Amino acid sequence: MRPTDASVRVAIALLAGAILAFEIVLLRIFSFTIWHHFAFMVISVALLGVAVSGVVLQLVPRASEPAPRRAAQYALAFAGLAVAAVALIGRLPLDPTRLGEGAGQWALLFAYYVALLLPLTAAGLAVGTLLKGFAASAPAVYGSDLLGAAAGAVAVMALLEPLGAEGVVLLVAAVACLGAAVLRAGGAGDPGRAGAGSPLRAAAPALAAALALLAAIPFAPALLDIRPGEGKTLGWLLARPPGTEAPRVTATRWNPLARVDVVENTPPVTWTTNPRAPVPHPGETRMLLDGDAATPVVQFGDTPPAEMALLDWTLGSAAYQLLHPQRVLIIGAGGGLDVLTALHHGARTVDAVEINGAVIDFARGPLAARGGRPFERPGVTLHKAEGRAFVRRSQDTFDLLQLSLIDTWAASASGAYSLSEGYLYTVEALGDDLARLAPDGALTVTRWDWNPPRESLRLVAVVDEALRRQGATDPSRHLIVFGLGRMANLVVKRSPFTSEEIARARELAAERGFFVVYEPERPAATPYAAYLSTPDRRAFVASYPFDISPTTDDRPFFFQFGRWSNLQLFGAGWKDNPLILSGRLVLVAVLLQALVLSLPLLVLALRGGAGPVAGSRAIAGYFAALGVAFMLLEISLMQRVTLFLGSPVLAAAVVLATLLAAAGAGSLVAARRAALLAGPWPMTGAIAGLIALYAFGLPAVLRAGLGLGDAARVALAVLLVVPLGLAVGVPFPAALARLAARGGSAATGLAWAANGVGSVLGPILAALLALDVGLSGVTVLAGAGYLAAGLAIARWWRGPGPA
Repeated sequence: MRPTDASVRVAIALLAGAILAFEIVLLRIFSFTIWHHFAFMVISVALLGVAVSGVVLQLVPRASEPAPRRAAQYALAFAGLAVAAVALIGRLPLDPTRLGEGAGQWALLFAYYVALLLPLTAAGLAVGTLLKGFAASAPAVYGSDLLGAAAGAVAVMALLEPLGAEGVVLLVAAVACLGAAVLRAGGAGDPGRAGAGSPLRAAAPALAAALALLAAIPFAPALLDIRPGEGKTLGWLLARPPGTEAPRVTATRWNPLARVDVVENTPPVTWTTNPRAPVPHPGETRMLLDGDAATPVVQFGDTPPAEMALLDWTLGSAAYQLLHPQRVLIIGAGGGLDVLTALHHGARTVDAVEINGAVIDFARGPLAARGGRPFERPGVTLHKAEGRAFVRRSQDTFDLLQLSLIDTWAASASGAYSLSEGYLYTVEALGDDLARLAPDGALTVTRWDWNPPRESLRLVAVVDEALRRQGATDPSRHLIVFGLGRMANLVVKRSPFTSEEIARARELAAERGFFVVYEPERPAATPYAAYLSTPDRRAFVASYPFDISPTTDDRPFFFQFGRWSNLQLFGAGWKDNPLILSGRLVLVAVLLQALVLSLPLLVLALRGGAGPVAGSRAIAGYFAALGVAFMLLEISLMQRVTLFLGSPVLAAAVVLATLLAAAGAGSLVAARRAALLAGPWPMTGAIAGLIALYAFGLPAVLRAGLGLGDAARVALAVLLVVPLGLAVGVPFPAALARLAARGGSAATGLAWAANGVGSVLGPILAALLALDVGLSGVTVLAGAGYLAAGLAIARWWRGPGPA
């Protein structure tokens, strides 16, 4: 007796949900152990696992027979290997910023890749075996697979906070074991398998494994022990010699936005100190987001804000002392230091915006008393919201809008954030900020001022362009830049600074131990003055050692300062920025590893189990082009939706779940519409046209909806992704049907392998291309990929006879 169709559908839904949830939780874990922009590597490895499984199933037919028993074995292997992979990755001290120090970090990067490949290959074998073994029920089985995957994407977002990433990993493994149990119970009467007999007896081992994993969830943090490398601030702090005053983590919470650790006994962060301050620092506790970005809680205790003298000496207070604002908006309120700064300097109302609920809970709960209770003060309103969305939907005007170091200095110094999206630091974002200001209001932003300057100078370039778009005839009159140590604080007025305000800025700097980096009337000979005074901004940018061109929503990589032409700087004595191109270098490294691992699979598939396949080049070209094009589209959509939703992990979950489910629906439509099989051009040409429409129209639609509430933005993102998903779901099954109609069953494995290889390379190419051609360019190239697929197979498609 074979398992019923119902048991197979349930099992594959459970497996697909577990697999996609595993991929998404890996994104969250990578954000903590390394950085979130390694999402492309997770997706790439997942698809390489699918490619490996497709080749194995083609070349070793017995690997999928009998289907239920084999699939159950693969599901159990996935469960065990997934837990082992996370435990291993959590202990590997990979630090991409140290790739220039020798072969060790490159080896660790390769180890990450292989550790992930093993469980995801097992997962691919489990799903592929069921799809192959129950081909007669393929539409229903494939539909269950996609529905399960979509459910997994949704579930992981809901479970990250209560279970933590470690707990979700064990839950994923338990669900995979449950899928194996369903398969074993459904085929309990199969005489060719061990455990034949009652369904419960057959399923008992897998059920026992699932229960053991569920019981272990409360102990998951200790069992998996996920740690950041010393390249992360938390890793560096915890590596300090133990002792009574050694830093220690006293509380931890995961959520879709970050892992938040409360760390006691930490040295003060740079932006709360000033060597000239005549008052002692009261000490502080840090909240660290994803092991790196710090939000300090200065231990003011019950001191009234008016008496917090330290706040006269921090660089973030410069705009307050210069302009004395009454109505203040703070983006990224964190632990409340900026709120206290505003109150200390006489602000009447303060709107504080913070996106991370865990940060809010810590700041208003266990850390509130020691941190001066900033969010309980009269006149203070705390908003849980994403900063750009709040600014877009706000109807209020403010005297001052403040953004202070809403990321991490260590990563941006080394180039580790070079692939990270800086959607708060684009021309469009700062333009929205300026629009919310009163006529004489100001925007103040604190960034880092390296030598030669890059972060703060790029910010000047962004502000300069934003002011020009709003009609400023001479943006240089609207800026003053203060400095302290390696920090720079830009104060940008909506109206030009008066001579009296400029003179006061000089006095303030002398009083507080700051220095004036730039002011309009007597600018020092610095790159800031040179940039703002040149009539040809583009020529200045082209000749500058770093890329400090204004970032936009289409190219939001604020921390990517390197060019391909700067490769000679790598390891050439630039101690301040030896890995300024680390983002590009990591991408190239992963691309090379993917090629080394995937191309042999394609060669095996081209040869096939019974020799070469007729028309193999056309078939391989078509399916590989589909793989690359689909991933270019998916990654560009993720980036667009990241801006829209404010979280890369939430964006990945929404895009993956919606795109997969819609593509599945498109596949079912293709199976029932014979007209779609007439030729490749109606399909690929229509898709390319739709993608072009999205490339140029989607940014405007998302920008218009940015001020909607959280739920409405998620709903709009889903609605926008569905049409593309329906369309791109057609070409793959249509071509498989054409293969079957021409008697080309031997080419099916080649199709899967070629598509898998293209899908492996696509995410990496998307990240590389986005740095240079922008997200719209990547989207356009996705459309070109679909056109290339149609061109590759057009002649073969028209040819008669067997494949």
